[in-house]
Amino acid sequence: MLTGAELLARIRERAGALGLAVVTEGGVVTAEATVILTRWWLGRRSVRYRMSCRLDETARIVHFREMVVESAWGLPPPTWIAERTTIRGWRRFGRLSRRSAWGSGGMEYERVREAMQQIVSEAGWTFDLQAARIP
Repeated sequence: MLTGAELLARIRERAGALGLAVVTEGGVVTAEATVILTRWWLGRRSVRYRMSCRLDETARIVHFREMVVESAWGLPPPTWIAERTTIRGWRRFGRLSRRSAWGSGGMEYERVREAMQQIVSEAGWTFDLQAARIP
């Protein structure tokens, strides 16, 4: 069984290893990464992944939230999109990829969530997915 501070340190370390920019405030770890970026002289399109983990030390629960944010301005570059998505309950699984001459990228929806769930369960805490809430 890990303490809250030790668990927060492991969550921060793992999120950083997964390529996310991590910010910690109190008992909350938030992380974000731009996973897809395409831009050309007429516009831009980006897809960002955000997540947060909030610890409830008295109940030994980690509340996990995640979301994918897509934004565009101008006339986004033409791209080839491939997406395979499965939803089971509140969990989203699959892969999104965009290919273009002006940039490309991809993401696996469950990669970060499963890594955080593994860390939390190994620490002896309960993992609570709050899928309908914004991180």
